[in-house]
Amino acid sequence: MSNQPLYIGIDVGGTKISAGLVNSRGKVLARYKHKSPRSKDPRDLISALSDIIDELLTENSLSARDLKGIGLGVPGLLDKDRQRILASPNMNTAGLDLVPILKKRFKVKVAADNDVNVGVLGECWMGASKGAKDVVGIFPGTGLGGGIVTNGNLYIGAHGSAAEIGHTILDPEGPLCTCGNRGCLEAVASRWAIERDIRAAVKRGRKTLLAKLSKTGFKVIKSGVLAKAIKARDPLTMEIMKRVSINIGHACVSARHFLDPEVIVLGGGIIEACGDFMMPIIRKVFVSDKYFPKKGCRLAISSLGDDAIILGAAALVREADEGRSKYPRIIHARSGSVRIGGRTFSGNVFVRADSKVKKLDQGLSRVINGASHKVDAKALRKICKKKPDILVIGTGRSGCLKLAPSAEVFLKKQKVDYKVLPTPKAVKFYNGTKKRKAILLHLAC
Repeated sequence: MSNQPLYIGIDVGGTKISAGLVNSRGKVLARYKHKSPRSKDPRDLISALSDIIDELLTENSLSARDLKGIGLGVPGLLDKDRQRILASPNMNTAGLDLVPILKKRFKVKVAADNDVNVGVLGECWMGASKGAKDVVGIFPGTGLGGGIVTNGNLYIGAHGSAAEIGHTILDPEGPLCTCGNRGCLEAVASRWAIERDIRAAVKRGRKTLLAKLSKTGFKVIKSGVLAKAIKARDPLTMEIMKRVSINIGHACVSARHFLDPEVIVLGGGIIEACGDFMMPIIRKVFVSDKYFPKKGCRLAISSLGDDAIILGAAALVREADEGRSKYPRIIHARSGSVRIGGRTFSGNVFVRADSKVKKLDQGLSRVINGASHKVDAKALRKICKKKPDILVIGTGRSGCLKLAPSAEVFLKKQKVDYKVLPTPKAVKFYNGTKKRKAILLHLAC
């Protein structure tokens, strides 16, 4: 099906579970959806997840051995090691050893995290904040979730519970939140808070079109219904949604003060449905901040929709599989040698995508003038054995290494991006990139 590593990403929701077969370039190759189990027995969730994974594999003529890993975004809090669900507001899964059970069942790497954390990671990989290393996500839906990516990695805090942005206190005298505190962002900017304020206003005698638009009355007012009311210019809905937008705008200001991110991504059902009305208000509050300069941090709307958590879950297990933090740091010396993992190398050396360091004895041919060399497809097959997303090629200090035509054909066929740079710049680029990577260094000239 694909010559690239394959992952399954799963969005575990309270009403439905969505799964996708994802390759290492972030393309969703196949999807599968299933209703979430209504039983209070957490073992039924394991059974449902197992069935979904089996079905997705069977439909695509695959087995678990064809996977590099399975990633999950789950509602609630996980322990610091991301193995067990500690608390889940909408599912009876507290205490479930989710990761070890699935790992034992499928015998592949499994990784899990909070669903909003995972959604923000997905946006960083393939969405609105693609390429950014420092990102904050604020996702108002039924509740209000958050996620933080710093230096390309999810930030989970000392006890694994960081990024609960929805429970940032804006007003200690404000309305009671589900967490027990008062005036949390979630208590003034989530859908349940909007429903509460609409019910209170109607009880006071306010008129609203929502009575006609909402089939479920005022108990549950879906985001799409709010969008219809805004489009019809319903005064009460617009008044409440303006106040919600202002609160989210102030939360964005605070997020910038706390973390100074490159991007703040706004997503979730409310933003998806009502973003055209809300974003101008949020931006106005954000740019009115007098402390920070107006440039240097941008607001963006989530662009992945339902795929955010699927892709983020795949990215989560992909990073765990690749062990990105284990890539050796390369130090280039003026003498033309490099230090990799405490060892000094000269001549020609490469580091594969699995971080293995090897000498290249064959695969370089001297061109006619004898002063430069070419690397051919035979050498690149060795170097790209573990399927990197990008190959960095250091051509020597004077740029004497060239790619043979067969090498260029090979890289194009394998869909491997590549950078050809003088060795000092190649080393700098390799050390800085977060992609799945390999490098060839020519150190003889």
